[in-house]
Amino acid sequence: MLCQNCNKNKASVYYNENINGEKVEKYLCGECAKEYTNVDFDFNMPFTMMDVISKLGFQPEKEVENKLICPVCNSTYSDFKKTGRFGCSNCYEAFSSQINPMLQNIHGHLEHVGKAPKKSYHNISVKNEIKKSKQELDRAVKNEKYEEAAKLRDKIKSLENSME
Repeated sequence: MLCQNCNKNKASVYYNENINGEKVEKYLCGECAKEYTNVDFDFNMPFTMMDVISKLGFQPEKEVENKLICPVCNSTYSDFKKTGRFGCSNCYEAFSSQINPMLQNIHGHLEHVGKAPKKSYHNISVKNEIKKSKQELDRAVKNEKYEEAAKLRDKIKSLENSME
């Protein structure tokens, strides 16, 4: 597909914008994309997720960046920032002070709320129900509604037993 702006180069960027409630969509080449955005990407070169994240303004202070080290694999937050990859699954927790605000801003939440494999769907839905019931239990106890709290406690026990 050709660039919809210059009609000369191959389109490599999909650009959309909402202007006064009207959706504007264009397929642009790298040069024309630079004109439409105020972000300084080289649209003709591959870029990492960290390039995108840093362009969006998620950059920790250097002293914080240098102190964050995963205790399991010894990867640093600086390594993650350079490569866009974690060293191990524990890096998520080790770098959570920097990663969580970024994920919250990008996705709107910190927990996965999408689809689940059919095999584990029952357990996941039960775990979610237990979590919700525990929150309701806390509210009931806080509001001194002990009969409701007792029912919720029994419901939680029943749900936990159904998973075993």
